Amino acid sequence: MRNSANPYPQNSDTFQSLRAEAAARELLRGAGWDAFQSVYFIDVQEGIERELDVAARRSWSRERDGRKIDLWLLVECKSLGGKNALFAEQEFGPAATLYHRWLGVDDDAIRARVRRTIDEAGFEIDEARRLIKRFETLAYPAGASAIRTLLPPLPRMRYAASAMRAAGNEKGNDPFFDAWRALLDGAAGAIKEELDAAFGELASDLTLRDAKKAPVTLRAALSSLSMYHPILVIDAPMYLLRANGALIEIDRCRMQHIRISGVRKWFDVVRTAALPDYVAELTDGYTSFFARRRCEAR
Repeated sequence: MRNSANPYPQNSDTFQSLRAEAAARELLRGAGWDAFQSVYFIDVQEGIERELDVAARRSWSRERDGRKIDLWLLVECKSLGGKNALFAEQEFGPAATLYHRWLGVDDDAIRARVRRTIDEAGFEIDEARRLIKRFETLAYPAGASAIRTLLPPLPRMRYAASAMRAAGNEKGNDPFFDAWRALLDGAAGAIKEELDAAFGELASDLTLRDAKKAPVTLRAALSSLSMYHPILVIDAPMYLLRANGALIEIDRCRMQHIRISGVRKWFDVVRTAALPDYVAELTDGYTSFFARRRCEAR
């Protein structure tokens, strides 16, 4: 006789987790994002595949300069099993931007890789030097980044924090450590993977060693820009311990991962019940930003 018992009862962690991920995916699709559940990336530290719950993308292009833009939302969905989440307020640094990938980024390692790619293409030494100079001019015309107006500011967030705990957790450790690490590692992994692909394409195109066409190749390599916005969705009441000692209930905040070296990374935390409003505001903000810059959805 066939066993009709449900192997995954609806109160199981497995069922609840997959349902939350699917709900986030469908919400994003309804808002116009190309969304996927269960996506993978290579951990840049350990070199192994890891999983993210949901990733969603919207794309734009601008005809006048050939720019192609991909904006990704990286999402992890977690629950505290009925417990409350407590956050400690911390002022957020205004200089933070979206995580992004672009071959012209102001980074010594990327610049060295560009020079190496051009050198290895087989051009004469003087021609290679001219191409490197041309690349720098294309990336930073008049000394300013060519994409500076295409990097949107982070969406406004009323509250910011630097620590989060689960009520009743006597150990006092971060209950979402694995989740937010997956978000930050996912952004880093995606950036590395796209950079590797872009450099591979650049190297392939430059092997023709056509000095006249090389500047066009360099311009094309600089036309693509990818950005990443990490979001942790939690199915738990959220409370913020203000700097003045007051405790208030919130439904979202911007978390900071602060290192002793001074490096700060960030991600948004949103309560499940507030996710529809958050996604609507996020989508409207990014859509308006790129529309004002004459970018068309693609």
